[in-house]
Amino acid sequence: MRLVALFFALASACARFDKQKFEPVRRAGTALQVELASSGGTTPQSTTLLRTFQTEVAMLDGRTAEGRERDVLAAYQEAADALMLFVRFRALDLESVNGRILVMGTNLDAAQRYKLSLIRIGDGEWVDAGDALKTFHDRGTAALARADRLVNGQN
Repeated sequence: MRLVALFFALASACARFDKQKFEPVRRAGTALQVELASSGGTTPQSTTLLRTFQTEVAMLDGRTAEGRERDVLAAYQEAADALMLFVRFRALDLESVNGRILVMGTNLDAAQRYKLSLIRIGDGEWVDAGDALKTFHDRGTAALARADRLVNGQN
């Protein structure tokens, strides 16, 4: 009897998932992903689409229910963070020295949070530009894919 009640409780919880709530952020994420794939993140359009995606993600904060909706939002937030760092470090890569980017302040915090290998040269901390860009891009696109799977009821 308890098993039947649990089944119906879970079924009703899944039925309340509002897939349409996530459609604007999904579209914005897809547009950003396409732009980054075609431009490498170096165009003004990349920045515009990134801001649109970040705005759509922020608009969901506080508007999601517990459970699956919260998991979807967390995946989109992770994607927004990683892809923002990808675009930021892509701009820094244009001025890199020997394929390395000097990191300090919030960029150093991000490098540490994403567990990038830090290279100490003199008083500065540096990261390998290629490793950083690959890490941020891969984490962002993986988080987008995870959010899409969750929206579609897959794990």
